[in-house]
Amino acid sequence: MPGVDVSVFASGLRNPYDMVFTTSGRLYAADNGPNDTFGAASTSATTQSADPDAPDELIHVAEGSYYGHPNRNRGRYATQQYVYRDPTVPAILGRYSPPLATVASSADGIDEYRSTTFNSAMRGNLLIQKLDGALFRAQLDGAGTAVTSLSTLATPSGLDVVTGPGGAILTVDYNGNQLKVMRPSNPSAPAVAAVDIFPWRGRPDGITPFVIGGVGFSSAATTTVTIGGIPAAITSVSPTRIRGFVPAMSSPSAALLDVVVLSGGVTSTISGAFRPVLVAGSGTGIWQAAPPLPAAIGEVAGGVINGVLYLVGEANSATFAFDLASRTWQSAPARPFPGNHHSAEVIGNKLYLFGGLGGGSEGRVQIFDPATGAWSSGATAPFLAGSSSTARINGLVYMAGGISGTSTVNSAAVYNPTTNTWSSIVPMPLARNHAAAGTDGQRLFIFGGRGPGSGDGNFVADGFNDVQIYDPVTNTWQCSCTSGSTIPPLPQKRGGMGRAAFFNGGFYVIGGETTATGTGQVAGNVYNRVDVYNPVSQTWRLEATLPTARHGIYPLAYDGKILVAGGGIQAGGSESTVFEFFTR
Repeated sequence: MPGVDVSVFASGLRNPYDMVFTTSGRLYAADNGPNDTFGAASTSATTQSADPDAPDELIHVAEGSYYGHPNRNRGRYATQQYVYRDPTVPAILGRYSPPLATVASSADGIDEYRSTTFNSAMRGNLLIQKLDGALFRAQLDGAGTAVTSLSTLATPSGLDVVTGPGGAILTVDYNGNQLKVMRPSNPSAPAVAAVDIFPWRGRPDGITPFVIGGVGFSSAATTTVTIGGIPAAITSVSPTRIRGFVPAMSSPSAALLDVVVLSGGVTSTISGAFRPVLVAGSGTGIWQAAPPLPAAIGEVAGGVINGVLYLVGEANSATFAFDLASRTWQSAPARPFPGNHHSAEVIGNKLYLFGGLGGGSEGRVQIFDPATGAWSSGATAPFLAGSSSTARINGLVYMAGGISGTSTVNSAAVYNPTTNTWSSIVPMPLARNHAAAGTDGQRLFIFGGRGPGSGDGNFVADGFNDVQIYDPVTNTWQCSCTSGSTIPPLPQKRGGMGRAAFFNGGFYVIGGETTATGTGQVAGNVYNRVDVYNPVSQTWRLEATLPTARHGIYPLAYDGKILVAGGGIQAGGSESTVFEFFTR
C-alpha cells in the first residue's frame, strides 16, 4: 500500500529462488518463468490470453521496474502489473524491463564469482545453477546491464550455488543429498597468491572476521595483511587460508579497497576486494559516473517513476528519461510551458512541475503521465513564482517562496492533488529562492538560498545559511535565524543547490553557486561540497565531494543512490550533460 513503511522494491518477478548483491553495487535475480498449465496470461484487469510457457530469466533488479509477471491485485496501483510480458518482448519505458538473458528451467541459484583465479577471467561473472542440470556462466558488459556471453561451465546437477574461498564453487545437490565442490585447476597460477576474501563487505570496527583464500601461504610469523592500507590482525595461516579480523578504520569509505597479502616474502594484491559497511552518520560514500544526458540542461527538475528518471531543465524544452534498469536515455513528450526553475514532485505515478520562470510557467502546475505520454494542467498556484521550494507530505504538496517578477516572496501554500485545489498557509519567516528543499516525511525543510539582501531576483549572489522548517500539523515555522534556536545553520551560505535529498536519515545539500566574493567555491564559482544534516541530532557533517561542481541541480534519492544529473558548471546561466550518482 502507498504511504506505509514497507514497500515493493521491484515487481513482476514470478519466483526468484535466489538473488545476489554484487561488488558492483547491483542486484541480480534468477527468476522462474511461467509454467505451462498454470493458467492464462493476464492482459488487463479483465482480459487474458493463452496459457504461457517461457524459460527462466536472469534479471538486473532496479527499484521501481516491472519485469513481466502480472499481479492483478497490485495492478490497482500500477497498471503495467496487470499485463504479462514474454521475455522476448523489447523494453517498454516505464512499463516493462526485459531480462538480461534466458536460461533453461528451473534456474534456482545465483552468485557472483569474485576470485582472481584464472588470471581474473571469471571475476565479476554471474553463476546460475539449473535444478539437476547445468551451471551457467554469464559474462556481463561494463555497465552490468547486458550479458555478453552465456555458457555452460559445468553440469553438477545442483539446486543452489555459492562461491567459496580460493575460487571454489559449491553446489547443493538436493536430490542426491550431496554437497559438491569444484576447485579451480590452473597449472599456470603463481605458486603464492591470494585470490579472494570472505566476506567481501563488513563493518570496519575491528570485530569482523575474514578468510582469505589462495595458495602457497607460509606461516603467521611471515604473513601480513592490509585492507585499504591498514594492517589487519591475523589469527591463523595455512597453505590455502589466512584468517583474521578486518581492521578498525577511523575514516572509512564505501569504496572497494585493495587487500594486500605479504607471505613468505611474496606480495599478492586482490584489487577492489573489500567494501566497508558504514554505520549511519560515519565514514564517507562514493560518487560514480553515469551515462551523460543527451543534451545539456541547467536549473533541473524531475522525479523517478516506475524505475525511470524524468528530467526537465533550462536551455532545452525536451523531457529526458533515464531507464535505471538498462541505464539508457530516451526522450518523452515536452512540457507545454517550457520555462525553467521549476520544482517537481512525483504523485500517483505522475510528475508534477510547480511554477517556473519564463515560458508562461510562473505559478502553473504541469502534470506528466508517463502511462499515456500526455501533459495536462492543474490549478494555478495562489502566487506566481519560480525557483520555489516544495515537498510532498502525506499526499499534499507544500510550496514556499520563490521569485515573483523581480523580487523574492515569502508566500506559502499547500496543493491537494486529489481535489486539484490550493490553500494558503502561514508565510515562511524569510523570503528565499534557489534554496534546497526536502522532507523527512513529516516536515518541509528549506536550506539556505537567496533573497532580499543577497539575490532578491534571478541573479547570482552569495546567499544565506539559514534553515527554515515548516510543520504541517501545527501550521508553524521554525528558523535557525530565531534568537535561541537550536537549529544549526547551513555550514556554507549559498544558493542553487536544488532539492535536499533525504537519504539514510539525513538531508544532503549538494553543490550550489556563489559570486567571486563567496568562500569555499571551486573554479567557476560553483560548489562541490556536500553537507549532510541529521534532523534528529540536529548536526551537520561533510560527505564525499561532488566530482563535478555544479549548481541548478535537482538531487533525487532512489534505488539506494542519490542521482545528480545536469546542472551548470559555472555560476549563472550554464548547463551540462554530467550525470553522477552517490552511494554509501
